[in-house]
Amino acid sequence: MTSQEWIAGALPAGSRGVVVDCDRRLRGPYTGAGTLLRALVPVSGRHDPVPARAHALSILSIAPELTDRVAADPETVMAAHGMRGEDKAGMFPAGRTRRLAHGVVDYLFDHAAALGPLALTFANVDHADPTDLEFLSLLLRRVTSATAEITVLVHTRGERLAPSVAGHVRRTAVPERVLEAVREPSGRRDQDTLLQAYIEADGTSTDPAELAAYRTADPARRAARHDARAAALAEDGDPSLRLGAIPYHLERGSDPSGAGVDALVEAAEYCLAMGFHDAALELALRGRALADPDGRMTAYAALTGKAASALAALGRVAESEALYLELCERYADPKIQLNGLRMAALLPLRSWSPGRRRPAPDPARIRLTTALTIASLLPDPEDRALLTALCAASLADLEAHAGRLDEALRLVEEALARLDRELRPDVHRPSRAALVRKRAGLLARLDRPDEAVLLYSAALAAHPAVPDYYLERAELHSRLGDPVAALADYDAACRISPPTWELHYQRGLILADTGDLPGAIADLTRVVELEPGEPDPWAALAELLLDSGDTAAARGCVTEGLRHHPGSPGLLVSRGRAAAAAGDTDAALRDFGLALEADDGFVAALAARAELAFERGDHEQAISDFSLAIRCAPDDPNLYHNRAQVLRAAGRWDAAIGDYSRALELPGADRAELLLQRGLCHAEAGDVPSARADLDAAARRAAATAPVAP
Repeated sequence: MTSQEWIAGALPAGSRGVVVDCDRRLRGPYTGAGTLLRALVPVSGRHDPVPARAHALSILSIAPELTDRVAADPETVMAAHGMRGEDKAGMFPAGRTRRLAHGVVDYLFDHAAALGPLALTFANVDHADPTDLEFLSLLLRRVTSATAEITVLVHTRGERLAPSVAGHVRRTAVPERVLEAVREPSGRRDQDTLLQAYIEADGTSTDPAELAAYRTADPARRAARHDARAAALAEDGDPSLRLGAIPYHLERGSDPSGAGVDALVEAAEYCLAMGFHDAALELALRGRALADPDGRMTAYAALTGKAASALAALGRVAESEALYLELCERYADPKIQLNGLRMAALLPLRSWSPGRRRPAPDPARIRLTTALTIASLLPDPEDRALLTALCAASLADLEAHAGRLDEALRLVEEALARLDRELRPDVHRPSRAALVRKRAGLLARLDRPDEAVLLYSAALAAHPAVPDYYLERAELHSRLGDPVAALADYDAACRISPPTWELHYQRGLILADTGDLPGAIADLTRVVELEPGEPDPWAALAELLLDSGDTAAARGCVTEGLRHHPGSPGLLVSRGRAAAAAGDTDAALRDFGLALEADDGFVAALAARAELAFERGDHEQAISDFSLAIRCAPDDPNLYHNRAQVLRAAGRWDAAIGDYSRALELPGADRAELLLQRGLCHAEAGDVPSARADLDAAARRAAATAPVAP
């Protein structure tokens, strides 16, 4: 049984189950989710440690205080904590917070299944960080279909709730007498007690008497209380307090431009490294407001740079550029200049699709060449080597986006050679790793996948806790026709990554190609559970269910998928295939037609209609549809293979042989099967020598690729 409710106003006395305060002023990102984990994990660990251990990566990324409470291996701990400092191999990818939230939801389901029903109350959600809002929206959406018993109460002080959360809960009226009953009388406390209560609420108190006592208190006395509270919280040792309450108090203490700014720099740096971009921006902007641009140049520049990075990650590119250029205008410091120019130059690349060719914008090239010139003139040899290499690598990004891949590769290899030549091998490892990854990606795009695989392997030897390295190497293994190695990499990525729908989707497709339908169906079922808003996985899952013979499940999948994506061509094709399997040809043709009305070049619809025509003996219609499909996807060997089968059935052997031959030239073709079919076609056409040659070649290829008996 599950239920979700929302109440606004004061929180009723005796609220259900575990009550957590989501006000971001307490602990910053994941104030609510982290507090919930700190309440549940020690309890579940005493009774059943499996749920926490299974989701250790998400738990420790959100609540690092629990590291000693979760029996996680060192690789998981390293991946969760972001490998900051010299071990960090790059920024976390976009969307990681969503994956972490899914991991916590999974943990809650496992916790409830193992230890019994959960009643959860999330208070002050209207003051929550976006990370908590994202977590709550996923929990509320997924809990409706969960088998575990979880009830959720969402509380706000005011009448407004983020749409992402409000859409999943029903509004509940709270009787006025209940609101009055939970208000604590404040008249019995003296002014000092009221002031201290306000301070200890860490900026979250809404009590009018406490607020009045704070506002009327002597400023020096107020600042001293803030200092004392910050010191007490720091002594507590919880890292998450440094993202919320501690900076809050130091901003208002006796040294806001010193200790306050330092605390905000530290908090913003942590949040940016962990991918908590909204919080990083808020913290950095608060720090900029306190830091003296002249007296604290380093801190001001660092906070401005972090704010600009967060803005760029949030898609606010124009605002990000303005901050980078402000630094260039304000400071003559060469390192600040070159970093501002380099980062501003790369901003336009964020709006370009991967691999899309477009001329490099002149302003970006001017900025990068200027930054490169500055770097080459730095007096310190280590700074000069590192920053020259980084500027060259940024210029390589510009060349790659303009389609000049060879020049981009030259620049990256030159940058790596410079680091190897001028620096010790044990310094600046993150920068080296980023360059190696960039080189591997360029080699892959230049159709040199074997070399790229070797580079990814070297990068993983140095940084084994980076899921993206495994994912990118898995794609290359798949391109090279090695599904076993690809699956091993996907499995490794799963162990060190929070729930990621793209990972399960790609692994599911490979499992399907290798004939493991149950495994593929399990992966794609997981995909649509995590992200029902993605249309392609629904269609792929429906197709797998049809291939497995489970027509009823396929129909259910299509119905649910179309509820999320009305008119999806892929799902219409799947529904048509299900109708064809049930013998309803008219319904099948109608759905294939609807899919083609939505997208007249939709290859799956053309191929499905061609297959249906072939089954009905209408060879000309089948050939026509397969020909249209080939025009839309001229590099798909399966389309040539299928059209060849129809041409053979129609007695057009020369044309069929031509299609088999074309398919054999394309990447991804099943060469043994194609040689076999072409050999049979030669035989049917009376060309015995060609038939024998193809059949012998097919037998040799099949023997070479057959699994070795244990």
